[in-house]
Amino acid sequence: MMTENFQSYNTIVAMTPEKESGISKKQNLTDSSSQNNGEDGDLDTKNQNGNHSNVHAREICRRGSFERAYVTLKDLGLLDREVAITQKLFKEDILRLYPLSPKDLEILTIMRLFDSKTLLHSIETYVTAKKKVERPLESGSTFLDMLTREGILPEQFWRACLFHDIGKVVIPKFLLNSNYTDENWAQAFIQLSKRKAFSLMKKYSISIPHELLDDPGTLMEHMIRNRIRGARFVPIKTLFSKKQIKLLESKKFSANMSLIDIMQKHEKESEKILDFMGYPVEAKIAGLHHNYQVANLNIKKNICSCSVNDKNLASDIIHLADIQEALRSNRPYLSQRPVLKTLAFMVDDAKRGLVNCFVTYLWIKDDMQKIDSKYLDIVLNHSEDDPEYGHLRDRKIELHTIQEFLTETERNLKLPC
Repeated sequence: MMTENFQSYNTIVAMTPEKESGISKKQNLTDSSSQNNGEDGDLDTKNQNGNHSNVHAREICRRGSFERAYVTLKDLGLLDREVAITQKLFKEDILRLYPLSPKDLEILTIMRLFDSKTLLHSIETYVTAKKKVERPLESGSTFLDMLTREGILPEQFWRACLFHDIGKVVIPKFLLNSNYTDENWAQAFIQLSKRKAFSLMKKYSISIPHELLDDPGTLMEHMIRNRIRGARFVPIKTLFSKKQIKLLESKKFSANMSLIDIMQKHEKESEKILDFMGYPVEAKIAGLHHNYQVANLNIKKNICSCSVNDKNLASDIIHLADIQEALRSNRPYLSQRPVLKTLAFMVDDAKRGLVNCFVTYLWIKDDMQKIDSKYLDIVLNHSEDDPEYGHLRDRKIELHTIQEFLTETERNLKLPC
């Protein structure tokens, strides 16, 4: 949950993901166990009852093709056994989900064999989305009501949400579970030549004052404070080893691609997989949950729309739930973010046209009502003498970004649609 019961801002800042969202203890086990660039330490190699996952089954699921893995596991008679292990290992987590069909359990099992962290993230994204869509908004209506009006059945939405990231099976695990943070990527950008930096800024439409390129310290601060993620545009070859780059190139990924460039491949792969499994509606929803096509064309989608009638509501909700879950969790490549920073990231995506502005407005306004007003007062009225000045200063900037977005959207709501 994002609710911040006011005690002190130090307590709020220090909230752990377990306290904040109820993530199962398994997630901490998986996060702490993976120390070898994400290749080892999966939770379910051996569970507490001594059940072993078939090493060959795991290797099959890491070859980069869901369809081939599914058919091969079936042909070898391994899939049913692995499904049973999934049901034992994740019994408590599965109880939090909608009633899974046999095919759903098979998809979940292949996801587990590929990467249990991705499975847990998917479950938590589902839980986040479910709480949000069932919660009455200010108008008394719910997102679930809106989805029904779009003709989306609840089970279709739940399934698309749970399997929105199944396409990550095409992404090498060392990328998914790398330990590089936004600070690491910013530092990698700083170390590039000016010529290369300018080239990347132009290619990816990154707005950074040119004079900051001569001031590394200020540039780092500017990138972090303004949520300019180097992982979006810095070539992966700047941080990953030659051995890792060679592996990527063997999978048809260029060393000049950014981490986000590569990660984008999973969206359409999720669509392809769900369609292969006989879920065409869910496939379309999952295939738009990041709206990467819009991002890559540098165009804007319904920025000033005052309705949710863009036929992408289900995808937009998954997009926002995905952001919220990913940024509030301690992950190898992304440390836990304060709530206001998470909401500011949502604003960024709405302004870039990656998610419907009005849907984002409804989501953020609902979340802002959960944050204690005393905390917000501290953020807005702190002094430079405050021992937490740096933290509070950044939160104030984010709060202003959020408030400006809400005000602008409310202004648009008063205009003819």
